[in-house]
Amino acid sequence: MSDLTKHYSMLLGLDSDWQVKNVRLAMDEKLVEISVEHSGKSLVCPECGGACPKHDAAPERTWRHLDTMQFETRISARVPRSKCDRCGVKTFIVI
Repeated sequence: MSDLTKHYSMLLGLDSDWQVKNVRLAMDEKLVEISVEHSGKSLVCPECGGACPKHDAAPERTWRHLDTMQFETRISARVPRSKCDRCGVKTFIVI
């Protein structure tokens, strides 16, 4: 893990289930793009709260985050989906 990915992992407050895979700093565009990935194996069902395994991941999405200084900051990730025995396949809620 590079110093830049460590830096953004700490700034974003990611737990051990998530990791920053890449940070692209585009000075000319005043843009920071951060790619994160879920690396955990088990999840909590967003409906019933029960522990369940990871089913797969939804298509990649991009969110606008608070700016980093004067740089627009975007985060991209494939959000994991859980496979709950009681509730079925559900998209994990990212807070």
